[in-house]
Amino acid sequence: MDYAKATIVDTIRSRPRGGTIVWEGGEPVRLFFPDISPHPFTIRQAVEAGHI
Repeated sequence: MDYAKATIVDTIRSRPRGGTIVWEGGEPVRLFFPDISPHPFTIRQAVEAGHI
């Protein structure tokens, strides 16, 4: 796993309210934070919004 993927996984695991990573073909493609939104974020949206 490269640095970016490892960072995403570590960030989600360290969130107090949790989160879910949606994987496709071994790549993290969407992030779901149920405490923030009922809709998943793309990686870019999550980064730009400061969630990761």
